[in-house]
Amino acid sequence: MIENCDFYGVHPIGTRARPTEESRLKLEALFQQPQMLPAMPRVVQQLVASLASEAAHSDDLVPLIGSDPVLSAELLRLANSAYFQRSSPVGSVHQALQQLGFVNVRALVIRIGLMTRFVNVPGHLLKPFWQHSVHTAMAARHWAARLDVNPELAYLLGLLHAIGQLLMRIRLPDAMLELDLKMSANDPRRQLLEQQVLGFSTAQVGAELLQRWQFPALFSQVIAGASVSVEPAAQPLAALITLAAWQAWVTDAAPDDAQIEASWPELLAQQVGVLHTQAGRNFPPWDELCSTIDRLTD
Repeated sequence: MIENCDFYGVHPIGTRARPTEESRLKLEALFQQPQMLPAMPRVVQQLVASLASEAAHSDDLVPLIGSDPVLSAELLRLANSAYFQRSSPVGSVHQALQQLGFVNVRALVIRIGLMTRFVNVPGHLLKPFWQHSVHTAMAARHWAARLDVNPELAYLLGLLHAIGQLLMRIRLPDAMLELDLKMSANDPRRQLLEQQVLGFSTAQVGAELLQRWQFPALFSQVIAGASVSVEPAAQPLAALITLAAWQAWVTDAAPDDAQIEASWPELLAQQVGVLHTQAGRNFPPWDELCSTIDRLTD
């Protein structure tokens, strides 16, 4: 079990590095010159906020998405993809909503908005990042019912869990490449290594970025949960996302049996209600878990 071994050579993943005053100052330095930070479209902020609203309705999405021509155009491009084999083209956001459904359109636009914020990250780094993020999101959605969590919310949190890594690649490209030589960016050990070398982790950067994007406070709490303690109400969700990221790493990186066994996050799995026999190499193939949004943006 992770909590009882030093497999990583740093700290067991069961421990969470608490930010010190020094690390806080280093983190603040990363966010200097806020005008250089990627800006999140207002429509994405509003769509994320609507996840927490029971009153959110498809009629509200049309003017929201229509107010952003770039996101509207990309949505229509995807709605007209060969995947649907339509005889006539989709020509409006309203038609796209009718074809794809409220949940899929909201998730698609949020995902498009996120992906277009970091196009200046080199492609050979961006592609594996999004693959890992999408697989984490799919695993989180798959296990969401165990915590009685909205699967759409779990999916989005999984998609966002490592968003801080992209900002670090923009602001600290040389340092990140040096870390890459020591350890894969998606390895469960990586955030503790970042904390030791840089003074902060991907999770801390991501949580701060989501705050500056004015996402709901829960998002920052859950994302920060990968490296620091969070409020008790957010802890189960943080456990779900961390476990999902572990699963994405196991499936994509194909570590050996000893590494899987040594890195199995037992306490997190207990919080989520996932057994060892339901994860790792026993996890369903990604193709079986794909939804419409996963296939469209693959």
